Amino acid sequence: MATTKSKHTPLLSLNVQHEYITLKTPNGNFTTSYRGAKASGKLAAHPTAFRQLDNYIFKEFDDKVQFGERMETLLDPKVLERFFPEWNKALPELKVGDKVKLTDAFAKKYPHAGIIKKIKRKTAYLEFPNQNTLIGIDMAFMEKV
Repeated sequence: MATTKSKHTPLLSLNVQHEYITLKTPNGNFTTSYRGAKASGKLAAHPTAFRQLDNYIFKEFDDKVQFGERMETLLDPKVLERFFPEWNKALPELKVGDKVKLTDAFAKKYPHAGIIKKIKRKTAYLEFPNQNTLIGIDMAFMEKV
């Protein structure tokens, strides 16, 4: 495993494995491999970013340019912002006990506000009304009520 840090910002890095390369951003990851591409976090929830990044990596370059070199171009924030402007959007300031509602895809499944019971890194564990379990969700998908 090799990690390449961006020359422009410490927030972007590439994780290079034998079969895949992952661009890590504060708000989601973009992975390419021989089997295709996938995304996570806010990047996966963005309506157009994944498709645009996928097209950029797989169609924009000459076939002679290796995938590692293609992915390295995304370490430049100016290039990345063309496809995913929210890559560096700050997480909401939340603490244990806050009442929050969920956004994006989670809002349909959990339409009611929940209370934060525990926080670990970028994940907040919520308790919802009439449910006796904690559900961990990335804080990027939350808004304070």
